[in-house]
Amino acid sequence: MPHFVAPGTLLLAWPGMSDANFARAVVLICQHDHRGAYGLVLNRRERRRVKDLVEPGHVLSGVPQPVHIGGPVDLGRVQFVHALPASVPDGVAVGQDLVLGGDVERLVALVTAAPEPLELPVRFFLGYSGWGAGQLEAELAGGSWYPLAGGARRVFDSNDPAAWDRWIQEHRSRLALGRWSAAPCEN
Repeated sequence: MPHFVAPGTLLLAWPGMSDANFARAVVLICQHDHRGAYGLVLNRRERRRVKDLVEPGHVLSGVPQPVHIGGPVDLGRVQFVHALPASVPDGVAVGQDLVLGGDVERLVALVTAAPEPLELPVRFFLGYSGWGAGQLEAELAGGSWYPLAGGARRVFDSNDPAAWDRWIQEHRSRLALGRWSAAPCEN
């Protein structure tokens, strides 16, 4: 029986992963079952903001949050993850304290009314990461990914570009890495 990764779990790319889309990536798993898996890369921040992606007058035109590249699939799709289920209904639970999507008009109203909108626990993405049936299971069995407990705190802490490095260092003994560096001459 295959082992599926629970929604809300984070996957850390194994050091040295050769796929440029996932090298040093932290991926939030949103869904994983017999049909495949779906997730969002958390630590690939774009220079653009949500409001830069839409025409003036669009419902998202007042949203100042930065955009992250969720993965290489469907880069025209805008999605969001948040920790505001009471204020932004109709999303899908991704773990215990995270929600994928929801009522976008309620979210926009919340963001535009907030005195510090960039401090809200919400993250926007272009694109997503997808795996076909059995593909993620094979990558996990082959050691390409290290599962890590997720949760809102970790998801929103992953905005730090050094999050992957920090978490790899924190778990290096379990990963049997010893001291690991991205520079081969330092290993």
